[in-house]
Amino acid sequence: MCLRLIFALSVLACVPLAEATVVLAQEASAQGNSDAYIPGAQLTELERSALAGSAEAALKIANSHLISNGPSDEGLYWMSIAAENGSKDALFKMGAWLELRNGDKYRIRARYWLERATKEGKADDAKRAADLLKEMDLEDKK
Repeated sequence: MCLRLIFALSVLACVPLAEATVVLAQEASAQGNSDAYIPGAQLTELERSALAGSAEAALKIANSHLISNGPSDEGLYWMSIAAENGSKDALFKMGAWLELRNGDKYRIRARYWLERATKEGKADDAKRAADLLKEMDLEDKK
């Protein structure tokens, strides 16, 4: 079974889940989270900051989960907080992460975040989001 890996590649590719997790973790690491482990006291402070509105803190927690556990529910939660708090880095990742999941509700929400990424995201992410939306449209027509 293959999943589309879209976080770390500029074009869409189909790779096994284990390989996708490694590449996703590498991208998270490249964003400044070289160590997946966040000490307890620091994590508590980051969580409080993220919940109070810090996009940077939420993204750091999300990336830490991604490095440690791959695309987990907990990581997705913190990525959504980062996106809600205004992280331009998180917009595309939210859409891409949700698109990897099965089910219409995830796909609908993925479109929401991808459309936002095309308008509000960084230039590279905006292009990747537009490409993914086109691919989703093609899949929907099948």
